[in-house]
Amino acid sequence: MGKRGPKPRFLDVACPNEQCSQFGITGEGNVTIYAVSIKLKQFKYNYYFMAYIDNREWPEYNAKLVRRGEFYLDLSCVKNWSWELREMNRKKTGAPYKYPDTFITFPSIIYSFLRLPYRQLEGFIGRLSTYEPGLVAADYTTLHKRISKQKLEIILY
Repeated sequence: MGKRGPKPRFLDVACPNEQCSQFGITGEGNVTIYAVSIKLKQFKYNYYFMAYIDNREWPEYNAKLVRRGEFYLDLSCVKNWSWELREMNRKKTGAPYKYPDTFITFPSIIYSFLRLPYRQLEGFIGRLSTYEPGLVAADYTTLHKRISKQKLEIILY
């Protein structure tokens, strides 16, 4: 509270323009910007309280937001697991791969979208493997090594 009473809030200021229909009226949802009074329900306000009219097509905008939330959840890597491992390890020297590239793509997309640490990613895949037969959870060091080497291209709509 100031020395001369409570300070006026943004919505308590009356329009000083005498030609305005809201001249001298406060407390009814009207907002005064640049000496012009406008109704609060018609406009949205950005950070600096500059008025703009919201002309979005809400069904289309809502569909775009839903598409942003979708991510690649394809467990088809389980079907070709043994065949792909055979192909990957055919001419490889050293320790054989235990997990195919299509499987590593799956946790790398989850890592990219959800930004889970590798240990939590291991737990996520471990829990998912209880629901999907044939899916084997990789340990976090394998996930880290293989995901960091993989080049991943994600197309967002």
